[in-house]
Amino acid sequence: MTPGKRNHGRILRILFGLVAVSAANAETQAAPRCDRAGREGVFREMKALESESHRERIRILQESEACIQRSQVFREYRECVRAEAGTGATAGSPSA
Repeated sequence: MTPGKRNHGRILRILFGLVAVSAANAETQAAPRCDRAGREGVFREMKALESESHRERIRILQESEACIQRSQVFREYRECVRAEAGTGATAGSPSA
């Protein structure tokens, strides 16, 4: 599974959680917009998701940089760039 698809699932769970909190708040007019525990839970999820996203982007950049440094000819370099862009080339080891 690609990192984007993994994050997509987490984003959907967070959005569904926000919708559920919003629906619950709409039912109780006297209740605040979102209770403290709900806000803190959403905050923790958003913070964790953002941190995971950063780590994944760092990993992609590090792999791409290693691939570029290993490249010996322009074709190998181009394969590294394609891999970083997600076009299906492998960043692990450029072919000679």
